Amino acid sequence: MKLYNKCSYKLEDIEDNSIDALITDPPYGISYQNNYWDKDLPSKEIWENSFKKLKYGSFGLLFSSVRLMHRLMVDLEDSGFIIKDVLFWSYLNGMPKSRNVGLSIDKELGVESQKIGKYKYIQGYKEKKDYKAKEKDKLSPSSHIGKIYDGAGLGIKPAYEPIILIQKPLEKGLNVAQNIIKYGTGALNFEDSRIPYQDGEGKVGQNFFY
Repeated sequence: MKLYNKCSYKLEDIEDNSIDALITDPPYGISYQNNYWDKDLPSKEIWENSFKKLKYGSFGLLFSSVRLMHRLMVDLEDSGFIIKDVLFWSYLNGMPKSRNVGLSIDKELGVESQKIGKYKYIQGYKEKKDYKAKEKDKLSPSSHIGKIYDGAGLGIKPAYEPIILIQKPLEKGLNVAQNIIKYGTGALNFEDSRIPYQDGEGKVGQNFFY
């Protein structure tokens, strides 16, 4: 069965205790690229209703942001979920959000920063991937205090997104085995997701984790 709509509108059409897992990438509440849909975190009511629809013992994965992950986790716990762990999706293409504070100090003092060369950059998405590098002056602080703070900034380059692993508690009075027999949920298949050793079962090599 496929339902196409906002989850907050269609949850009532789903039978209670009938869904095996919850995997979602909800709004982060950080106004990403000034988009209105990302202005706020989802209402806690969505997680309360999701809790009702999931089978006992079901797991869920929810992407979030570093800054507001804690608020989402509180809403999930308040809705009845168990916070099991936090995974991390790492990436290399995050755009730096900081600047050289030393240059800001020069500007505040009315001192002209020193031009020390040029650097190339690419800005914006191009549909046909016809990227043309632009050039901009590379500056270095000129003031004494500006030089002290040369290279200092305010924000670390984004390089990962947290993924919250949650679980709906087992049915009251059932152990894990009993819950799985009744609902088919309650455990994660670690064995089929292990990263293999370099030499299979020979456990040769140190460049893989197991």
